[in-house]
Amino acid sequence: MATQPSTRFSENYELKEELGKGAFSVVRRCVQKTTGLEFAAKIINTKKLSARDFQKLEREARICRKLQHPNIVRLHDSIQEESFHYLVFDLVTGGELFEDIVAREFYSEADASHCIQQILESVNHCHHNNIVHRDLKPENLLLASKAKGAAVKLADFGLAIEVQGDQQAWFGFAGTPGYLSPEVLKKEPYGKPVDIWACGVILYILLVGYPPFWDEDQHRLYAQIKAGAYDYPSPEWDTVTPEAKNLINSMLTVNPAKRITAAEALKHPWICQRERVASVVHRQETVDCLRKFNARRKLKGAILTTMLATACNFSSKSVGMLVYDFSQSLYLLLTSLQFSLLNWVPRHFIIPIFTISPHWVFRLLLDLRFYSLVSLVWVGSKRKELNIKPAYHVQFS
Repeated sequence: MATQPSTRFSENYELKEELGKGAFSVVRRCVQKTTGLEFAAKIINTKKLSARDFQKLEREARICRKLQHPNIVRLHDSIQEESFHYLVFDLVTGGELFEDIVAREFYSEADASHCIQQILESVNHCHHNNIVHRDLKPENLLLASKAKGAAVKLADFGLAIEVQGDQQAWFGFAGTPGYLSPEVLKKEPYGKPVDIWACGVILYILLVGYPPFWDEDQHRLYAQIKAGAYDYPSPEWDTVTPEAKNLINSMLTVNPAKRITAAEALKHPWICQRERVASVVHRQETVDCLRKFNARRKLKGAILTTMLATACNFSSKSVGMLVYDFSQSLYLLLTSLQFSLLNWVPRHFIIPIFTISPHWVFRLLLDLRFYSLVSLVWVGSKRKELNIKPAYHVQFS
């Protein structure tokens, strides 16, 4: 299908139901009128964008037009109108890769090898076209459909940048904390190797279900990453082949100049000789741990989305009103989550879910200085001074 910009969106597409929503945009299913083909339309309200944000939007569209690969969510159309910009992408219906894994009846090291191979194929294509994604993480790894063996597709190029060959420069601080590379955290020049570091983190998670770097305190987390301080604890790593660990080590190399490239990683025996090298034993503990990992990041993502959506509306408000507005939004979020959480949260990690009200959420935000709300696990330690009585407990790990 052609990727040339169209004239008006409504002339070519019919909008259907909403698929997702962000602070400045909404994603809806759409149908192309001439062919009947289905796509996903990302609709951005450009009136809410600053001049800098608008430049980023144009950059995202330009980058996506360059990338045509089976393992990348493809941009089919880009339409600018007076108040909205429409980006028309592949409609991917399989959900997140990590969610699919925990629903499988069988998952082995060989399956992890196949997953990371597809991710590396997409990254290699990006790097071949001098594009650095900068935000590789589970949320951006989707499946084309719900069919068994559906292709893994890399999505969301909102933070992607264009580079010149092996150019290393300071392009700004961008990415998601647990997947940031040492050079970014040190504010050193960086380039394509940052994506490989993130791939190493993802591969580690694919094999055992938890990340190589983790701490509730972000400063300690960043110290771990900058030092490359990770290990392979027993017993979960005892059954992982040496070849898999070797590939992870090659990706999680602190010096970016010595880090393996995407093209080199695709030639690693654990990937290109998977049938001979990778284990085919079912990894139930990995699936169990990954289910817990998914639950934690889903809750954190819901909270951050609420924070961002609220934050966009108080440029002229006091901090007190800012926190109060957010407390209203979070109250609605928590009340919607408190019962559904029981269906998917993992065990052993305790977070009290209280009989909540906007008032106690407001007091909680003031007490936690608002920005540290991401660590909701601390809510339990605050219940006495807030005089909040737990209604029941939900167990996390």
